[in-house]
Amino acid sequence: SDLDKLLQVFEILAERHPRLQLIFAGPDIGMPQPSGAWLKFQPYVEQHMKKEVRQRIQFLGQQTPDQIRVLRARATATLVTSRWENQPYVILEAMAQQCPVVAFAAGGIAEVVQHERNGLCAPPGDVEELARQAERLLLEPELREELARAGLRYVTSVHHPATVAAALVDTYEAARSVWTAGRPGA
Repeated sequence: SDLDKLLQVFEILAERHPRLQLIFAGPDIGMPQPSGAWLKFQPYVEQHMKKEVRQRIQFLGQQTPDQIRVLRARATATLVTSRWENQPYVILEAMAQQCPVVAFAAGGIAEVVQHERNGLCAPPGDVEELARQAERLLLEPELREELARAGLRYVTSVHHPATVAAALVDTYEAARSVWTAGRPGA
């Protein structure tokens, strides 16, 4: 599971920043244990986190898009600890809402989150480095603001519906040209 890495990052940051809070919104799919069993979020936190740290973790469960928008407006960053993913919407949504993203550079994430250009990255699974990158946003408000603006610029240019539609039409036209050129008598 990726949540274990998120909680490890928070534990590192929480020790350095006593007022820091983690707010997690999303489905509780649980986390695998070495025994093969799965633990839901709250029991996992109870078993694996220090009391002074777990008291600063809020698990909200599934939220509506409007509720997520409010949370992101108050957040310092959106942390993405996926270790294998192509293009998670959570990143695009955070960028569109001007919430800086700190993520593992896994799979296609590294193509979307461009380190120090529109977000911050760490090697996949490197909890210490992800915590270090996230801490930069706590300590450098100018960087946080610049990445928020850059993320918005990126998502509105590259992922704007008109841009995506034009790219799709170009792909279909290229495929049609190849298919037509290969037909006898064409």
